[in-house]
Amino acid sequence: MATTNVLIVDDHPFIRNAIADMLTRSENFNIYKAESGYEAIAYADEYDIELVLMDIVMPDKDGFETTSELLEKHPELKVLFLTGTYGKENIIRILELGASGCVLKDADEEELLFAIHKVLKGDHYFGNQPMADILADYETIVLPRKGTPPKAELNSLTPREKEIIKYISMGLVNKEIAEKLFISKRTIDKHRTNILSKLQMNNSAELIAYAVKYGIVD
Repeated sequence: MATTNVLIVDDHPFIRNAIADMLTRSENFNIYKAESGYEAIAYADEYDIELVLMDIVMPDKDGFETTSELLEKHPELKVLFLTGTYGKENIIRILELGASGCVLKDADEEELLFAIHKVLKGDHYFGNQPMADILADYETIVLPRKGTPPKAELNSLTPREKEIIKYISMGLVNKEIAEKLFISKRTIDKHRTNILSKLQMNNSAELIAYAVKYGIVD
């Protein structure tokens, strides 16, 4: 069975070790632990990390700033935040960054594993918060603030690019999309970069909200 490389980022040793112990005994995870944002970035640069469990409040570089840097360098990385509450502002900020969701720090083992597997499949996880409401907040709060391109920008997208957007909205990563379309991952990487450039977007969350708003996906 293939292992999944997971990086736990938290400045409290007890929390890092407790989560690491839980994951090690429950699943086939290869665990890395970082106590700061700087250390997290160094681990992601050196190892093939697939999922990051990210604390928000850290003394040197907070989880949001760290995630922004991580996803800029490693856009396919999945980031699941560890948080005390499901506050709207945190949820909006998490989506704005292009992260995959958040789970409460006091979640039990079953919920944490459920959230991890959901995120690894390309979905979002925000506990029992309705995704329809979250996307509505994202569309009304974040997209206008970021100067979302109008519907007319759809004309700049090729049929292939629209097809790729649909697969991205389904949660597929570039390698999976390449397999679906029988083309190389490098070609998908290039298409994805071109799509985000044309629409002046930074991440998949923005792209999915735009795609839903303008009917590229249902």
